[in-house]
Amino acid sequence: MTHGEQDGTCTYPGYGVPEPKDFSTVDGCTWPNMATSTGLPAPTGALGTHQCIDFQGCMPADPVLSHYSVRSRTAVFR
Repeated sequence: MTHGEQDGTCTYPGYGVPEPKDFSTVDGCTWPNMATSTGLPAPTGALGTHQCIDFQGCMPADPVLSHYSVRSRTAVFR
């Protein structure tokens, strides 16, 4: 799952937080306990700065990985 924190259509954290939380709950993952208001990475800095989180404790066949970046809705990862 990927989300740009500067998305003006699906604004963060209203979007980009509930979705991985739902997936991680269904897959038995542990929700990260990071020092941010959402419990997820909060990258800051230049456009393109990003952080990923690989949720722990998930069912082996169903890993959950989220990628958060300083990007808008139109940016594409390559």
